[in-house]
Amino acid sequence: MFMVVYDITDDRLRERVALTLMEYGFSRMQKSVFIGDVGRNMAEMLAIELRKLVEGSPCDVRIIPVCVRCCENIIIVARLAEVAEEEVVVT
Repeated sequence: MFMVVYDITDDRLRERVALTLMEYGFSRMQKSVFIGDVGRNMAEMLAIELRKLVEGSPCDVRIIPVCVRCCENIIIVARLAEVAEEEVVVT
């Protein structure tokens, strides 16, 4: 399982990154945080595609491995309604 977090100021690029993540089966946790139950090889393929997509743009994109147990122990303090509607609970 992997989490992708990003800081991208360009609206069009940010949308393209989000769509790419959804194509890879990732679900939105927050506006710029996605989580996906993919293997290492798929995460590396995603990294290659995202690197090409953001090349030359001032941004920060990180793919972080996360264990299932860690996701089960997430403490949600507050949630934006628009993100909560899209959010998929990981079990």
